[in-house]
Amino acid sequence: MARYSLRLFSIAFAAIATAFAYVGEALSIAISSLARSAVALYQPTARETLELDRLVAPVTVLPALRSRFRAFIDRLRTHADFSSGHFDPGRMAA
Repeated sequence: MARYSLRLFSIAFAAIATAFAYVGEALSIAISSLARSAVALYQPTARETLELDRLVAPVTVLPALRSRFRAFIDRLRTHADFSSGHFDPGRMAA
């Protein structure tokens, strides 16, 4: 008896889940079409666009943080072995 009731429960759950899926899909289509029409209807003038731009604060760009690897590369570039401009075995590290 429990096996049959579990099967009926799973069939009922699948039917309800399918109904919710159809309702959710129809609702998302309706919302997206409303959003598209609202975006299409809103055509701001140049003055309105400038006013909207002035309302928002500009984004501050953070300078790149100096990492240990970048400092290591900078030390290598300024080192005598690399800045001499030619191959000099006397300046190479042991």
